[in-house]
Order: sequence, then structure tokens, then C-alpha cells
Amino acid sequence: MNYEILKMELLNGGYASMNSQEAASYLNNVNIPTLKKVKYTDVASYLSVAGKFLAITESTKDSAKMYRLAAATFTTFDLSKPFVNTVIEGSLKNLVDDNLLSDTNKAAILNLAGAGSISRAAQLGLNHVSEAQVTTARES
Repeated sequence: MNYEILKMELLNGGYASMNSQEAASYLNNVNIPTLKKVKYTDVASYLSVAGKFLAITESTKDSAKMYRLAAATFTTFDLSKPFVNTVIEGSLKNLVDDNLLSDTNKAAILNLAGAGSISRAAQLGLNHVSEAQVTTARES
């Protein structure tokens, strides 16, 4: 347990009005939306089912070439990273603009990142926080 991180967190927000059990429960509550990495194989599977894979793999348009290069170079993409999100959104927009995908296809691919949830403790790298750990952090 990194008590410095926990102590700093407990100094923020509404923790002052919570007892140690309430603070621990709040920190462990899995309620913060997060995105997962998307595998290019999952994108290829979706494109196959949607009837778009062949069009993209056979196209000579730059947007299709860029998709193929990315798929051959990377195994996943992580939309939680702002730069990656911008690049992927732009690449998909180019495929839509070139009539290789529809807006619905683009949305479906982005939804493969499927919003999950994590706790504040996990977000801080603390994993599970106990009532005793909250008490110790407050007393230090």
C-alpha cells in the first residue's frame, strides 16, 4: 500500500465528512468509466461480419492503406490515450469519407473499446483499500 498516495487522496474532495469505512467503500466502489484496449483482430472480425473487410483490404485508397498498415504494425489500440483516440477517430473518419465504412460501422468499431468501470483505488494504483488502511493514512 502506498500510504502517501492514499493520504493525498483523502485530503481531496468529500472524504473529510466520511468515516474510515465509508471512505474505504467509496474508494473500492467500481464506478469510474474506463476503456479497454481493442485488438485489431476484433476489428477485422467485425469488418468481416459487416461485409466491409474485403473492400478495405482490396482498396487502393490511402485510408485503406493506412488501416492495413496499422493492423499489420500494431496488435491493439488504446482509446483511453488521447493521441491514439485522435488518430483512430481520424482514420475511421477517412474510411467513412472514402465510402469504405458507414458512420454506423465507425461507431461499432469505437464501441469495441467497451466502456468498463474501475474503482478510484484501482485508478490510483492502490487496488483494494481497507478501513484500517484509511485510518492509518489519516493518522500519519
